[in-house]
Formats: sequence, C-alpha cells, structure tokens
Amino acid sequence: SKIDIMRRLVYVCLKRDKPQMAAQSVLEMLGDGGIDENVVELVHFMVKHIPDRDQWIAQVQQQLKQNKVDPQTIMKLADLFDPKAAGQMVKQQLEQDPADSKALTWMLEHLDPNASAENLKQAVDMILTAMITKPQQADVFSVLLVANVKDAKQLIEQIQNLPDVADSKALRLYLLAQAWSRQGDIDKTRELLEQAIALDDQLLVARLRLAVLHMSQKELQKADEVLKPIKDQTDPRVVSIRVKLLTQADRLDEVLLVIDKALEKRPGEVELLLQKAQVHVRMNKADLAERTLLDGLNMNPMAEALYEALFEMYEKGVVPDAMEQYKRLMMRVLKTIPQSRVARLHFADHLSASGENTRAENIFKELLKENPKDYRALNELLDLYRQSQKLDKADALLLEQMQNAPDDRLLMLVAQTHYQETRQKDKWFELTEKIIRQFDEEPMRTLRLGSLYLEYDRQKQGIQMLEKLWQKPDLEPETGLTLVTLLSRGYARDKLAGNIDKLFDKALKRYPDHDADLLYTWAQTLDRINRHDRSEQIMEKLLKRHPEHGPANNGLGYTWANQGKNLDRALAMIQKAVATDPGNAAYLDSLGWVYYKLGRFEDAVTKLKEAKNAPGGDYPVILDHLGDAQYRNGDIAEAIRSWQRAQHQMSQPDVNAADDPELKGLSEKLKAKITASSNEKEPPLADVNLPE
Repeated sequence: SKIDIMRRLVYVCLKRDKPQMAAQSVLEMLGDGGIDENVVELVHFMVKHIPDRDQWIAQVQQQLKQNKVDPQTIMKLADLFDPKAAGQMVKQQLEQDPADSKALTWMLEHLDPNASAENLKQAVDMILTAMITKPQQADVFSVLLVANVKDAKQLIEQIQNLPDVADSKALRLYLLAQAWSRQGDIDKTRELLEQAIALDDQLLVARLRLAVLHMSQKELQKADEVLKPIKDQTDPRVVSIRVKLLTQADRLDEVLLVIDKALEKRPGEVELLLQKAQVHVRMNKADLAERTLLDGLNMNPMAEALYEALFEMYEKGVVPDAMEQYKRLMMRVLKTIPQSRVARLHFADHLSASGENTRAENIFKELLKENPKDYRALNELLDLYRQSQKLDKADALLLEQMQNAPDDRLLMLVAQTHYQETRQKDKWFELTEKIIRQFDEEPMRTLRLGSLYLEYDRQKQGIQMLEKLWQKPDLEPETGLTLVTLLSRGYARDKLAGNIDKLFDKALKRYPDHDADLLYTWAQTLDRINRHDRSEQIMEKLLKRHPEHGPANNGLGYTWANQGKNLDRALAMIQKAVATDPGNAAYLDSLGWVYYKLGRFEDAVTKLKEAKNAPGGDYPVILDHLGDAQYRNGDIAEAIRSWQRAQHQMSQPDVNAADDPELKGLSEKLKAKITASSNEKEPPLADVNLPE
C-alpha cells in the first residue's frame, strides 16, 4: 500500500541521514489530503526522529494551511503544535461542529486547572452549546466539564450565572445537578434533576441520572417510577439501567423480558447477549447462559467479548465438561480470529500452564507492545514471572511501565497488587500512599491515609491526622463513625484508655442515633486493652437499650464463653446473633466455641466447620477452635490439619496481631499442639467449662 511504501522510504532516508528528504516525502503526502491514523502515526514518528523538531512541526502546520485541510482532519495532529495554535485549530472545528466530542475533550483537557473566571465561562458556554446541539449526549459533555474543572464551587457559580433562556433551562439545570453531584450533595442534585424533568418530561439524561441516584440510595421503587415515562424503553441506556434496577431488586424474570424485548429491536447485539447470560448465571442456569453466548457467537463469530465470557465460564467450571468445552472454544477462536487479543491472550495462558513460559512470555510482550494499557496481559506476564521466580524481571517490567505512565491509576493498582503478593512492604506502602494522595478527595483521603499509617506502624502520624479531622464540627455521620473506629484502633494500640473514653463520650453526643454501634465499638476497643470489666458493663448497657443487637449479643456471649462463665446465657445470646445473620463467620465461630465450652463437641465441630466455610472464615482463631473441637471429638488427623492451616494463615499479610489480641502467642500454641499430637502426646487444648 501507499502508506507502507512511505513508511519504508522515511525509514531509509532517516537511516541514511537524509532527514530533509524524509520530511519532504511526508509533507507531499499531507498535501494529497486524506489524513488517516496511519498518516498521523507517521508524522509523530518523524517528530521523534528528525533533528530539528520545531522546524518540522512548522512545516507541517504550513502545509495544512496551504492545502486548506478541514479542521476535523487537523484535529488529529493538534497535539503537535504549540497550545495557542492547537487551540485555534480546535476552535475552528467546534465552529463547524459544536458537539465534536474529541474537540471538546481536547479543549477541556487543556483548560488551566486554575482558569480565570472568563476562561471558565467560555468552557461552560461551550459545553452548554454542545448539550443543546446533541441533548442525547448531554451526560457525556457534562461529565467532561465537571471532571476537568478543579474548583467545583466556581464551576457551580458560573453555571448559575448562565442566561435564563427558556429553551435551554432544563439542560442548564441538568448541568448544574452534575456539578453539585461532584460536590457530593445528593439532596441538591436530586432537587435540580427533578426541576429539569418538570421542565422537559422527556429529557432522557436527567431521568437516567435521577434513576441511578435513587438506586444508589436503595430507593428502587422511586427509580422505577422515574424510568416509566420514557417513551423508548428499548434505548440502550434505558435498558442498561433498567436491567441494573431489576437485578438489584432480584426481579430476574423481568430482567430477561426487558432484554428479550430489546433484542427484538437489536438482534445479536453483543452487550445485550452478555447481560442475558449474566442473568442466567445469577439464576443458577449456567446451561442457558452458555447457550445464549454460543448462539451469539454463531451470529457474531468475530465478537471477542462473547469468547471472553465463555472462557470465564469454563474457567470457573460452572458447566458440565468445562475443560473439554474450554479446549473446543480455544480451537474455535484460534481458527476464527487467530490474531485477536482474546485468542492470543488465552493461548498464552495455555502455554504458561503447559510450562512453555518463553512462548507465553513473548505473546504477552507482543500484546503489551500493541497496547501498553492492556493490564490483563500485564497481570498475566507478572504472574508468569512470579511463578517462575523471576521477580527481578517482574519489577523491571513494572518500573518501565510506570516510568512511561507515572500517573496511570489502573497501572498503579496493578503494581500495588504485585508488591503485596511479593511482600515488598516498603514499595507497597509508598505506592499506596501515592494512590491515596493523588486520587482520593477529602475526607476520604484523610481516612485512608490515617488507616494506612496505623497499619504501617506510624501510629503517631496517623492519630494526629485523624484527630485533626475529628475537630471539624460538620462531619457526615458515615465519615464521623468511620473516623471514630480508626481513632479508637490507634488509641488501643498505644493503650490510651483515657483518650478512648473521651472519644466515645463525644461521639455519642454527636451521633445519638448511632448509639448502638458506638457503644459496641467502645466495648470492643476496651476489651482489646484488657479492660474487660468496663467492656462488659458497656455491652450490657447496650443490650438493655437494644436487646436484638446482633454484634453485641455475639460479642458479650463470646467473651463469657472464653471466660467459661454464664454459658447458658452466652449460648442464648449467640444463637440470637446467628439468627440475625446466619452466614456470619464470627457468629458461627462463637456458637461453635460455646458448644465446645459446654462439652458438646460434635455440635461444636459442625458449627465451626460452617464458620470456616463462610466468607472470612479461613481465619487462624476459627481454625484453631476447629482443631481443638475436632481433637476433643476424636478426629486427631483432622485436628492437626486444621491447626496446620491456622499456622499457615498466621503468615498472611492481612492478619495483624495488633488488631486481635487472640492472635498474640497463637503461633507458639499451634506449634505446641501440632508437635504434641504428632508425637501421640496430649496437646495444650483450650479448657472445657462444663456447668456445675
């Protein structure tokens, strides 16, 4: 092709040190018009390799002007030029098409974060014009503006100062709602959206945004009522939100009706087929999900997303003969779209699992070269290096990627996971701190940093930061309660009992409607610093006010079980807690433990196994309890296995003895139990406290 010949010519000219000849060839191609992505790529290649970069860019700009290339084509090269010249080109494009999303994106991304009031006014006018031109894309345009303006209060002021034109008032209110949403003011956002809908009953973006807002507040009936008046219920955005709404309400049969109705209008649409398959999986009908995806592939044999969904199902083993089906799908994708990302990615996974690491590594590298932001390929390559003990290679790869994209949040998260899995604690901490500082907003930034410092043995710094936030009088309850929990944890680690009591006295006055949770946290905190009597007093006070409080019933019941006293009352209280949350691992552990203390070892083993299998149940204390119960019940081999599993879990990074006194000294106890039992000696089991 012409572009291939030109690439070769440019490469040869540059290699032979004839940059002007290369430049002239590319300029002639620009003069011919028809600038596509290949030509843009070639121009950028010249920028990187020609000696006099500025002169070359000036020549390109002049060539574009001489040939009267249209502004949309110039947009593809705008970033080559100085901001003023590029800005002028983009403005020319917006004059022709006020709703050109690429041009709008460029303008807003190059907006000074501390823009003057006049510049901000121009940006707001530009976005509102785009919204009026294409109201169906008003959500996209408004998000562009809100995301790129640093001072949200100034933005709100500029939107409020817009002329009160009747034809655009609903859109202006919608834009203002988006700005208030950025501020986190849900009530104000809802009020403005309702006003916008009152002015324009069919303003789709406002109805969709209001429905999502209601869903986030668990107001599903209100969300449903907002969506009903929309005339086109098969609009892709309406379908997407209605599917989420009905799924959240667990009305899965209705979800399928909505999707099937949309498929009648848009048969074979990949996104709809994927949603339908997800609903089938949620209904435990994996066979129907598989059939939906396979039928979709027959209609869309090149659809990578359908292959990916099927691969995921087969990897999870949710259908019969999953491995055989996986192999068949692999053969199909390699035959149909062998050079696609999904084909190469899964083939590389297969090679890695088969021990052909070099071939797998090369494919992952190719995928990353084609798209440096292919984080699935990056994760797989890092995992390959970890599995083959090539941590130096993994670290070097991450360093290179992060140097090329130092502010890419997703890349940072990939690196964070890698450092955690390879136990590079200092690197993990440094990167986690950077992520929080760079991407979190207040007050979440302070909460997360404070928690990080407490976890990383920087108690003093964490406590000072959290105390400063606690001094603010207008904290939302959710923020305040989280803050109290973190501060109490820090005080407990430093054994600051006086600070703990003052903290909770103040918190109870600030948030009286949350007294149950605050009293429970207070009691638990005091228990951690061995002030057991005071802890019990607070817990009993709590239960007098709130006798059905699950955590308090469990907490006091477990404390009594550990102490071997009030066992019958403890059993009744823990059973009450379990009734409120039957799948809670901590509650089931408490129930198993009180059975153990009562000498009911068979019941203890049953409940402790349930605790172990519940989410969060693979925890050293629960496993230790299970081992003791199994030994008392006569199953010594199983007991040893439980203790060994507990010993293994003690070494996990998320297990912190500073937050759980029961973990202190547990490693030594487990070792003693395993050693004694393996040598057919009596292990040091927990006492049994049979009622007299």
